[in-house]
Amino acid sequence: MDAPSSEAGGRVVKSGRIGLVAGGGRFPVIVAESMRRQGLDVYCAAVRYQAPTELSELCKEVQPIGVAQLGRMLRFFKKHRITEVSWAGWLRKETGGRCGSTSSRYQTGRTRPCLPPWPTSS
Repeated sequence: MDAPSSEAGGRVVKSGRIGLVAGGGRFPVIVAESMRRQGLDVYCAAVRYQAPTELSELCKEVQPIGVAQLGRMLRFFKKHRITEVSWAGWLRKETGGRCGSTSSRYQTGRTRPCLPPWPTSS
């Protein structure tokens, strides 16, 4: 018997599950709500300090990731057998807080590193 399928963005998702890389803003919430209405289980890789907290209510599982943690994101999707992924939201350089602090939307218990500003060409 074939797995149930749903249509997402004009494509048929046969597994009934889809990945969402969520940046900042309201758009990731709108996308997750739409995917849920289509009967899909949404697995979300939420960009730390930027993704909306409402995603935890809409997604089957939320994995906070850093901006440059591509490997961690891929392992998360592979673990849940996700083959279709969508991106929604903006991405900014700011971390949303002072370096060395531990407060964030998704508490990890780790402190933020103090990184120097990007090098500029003279």
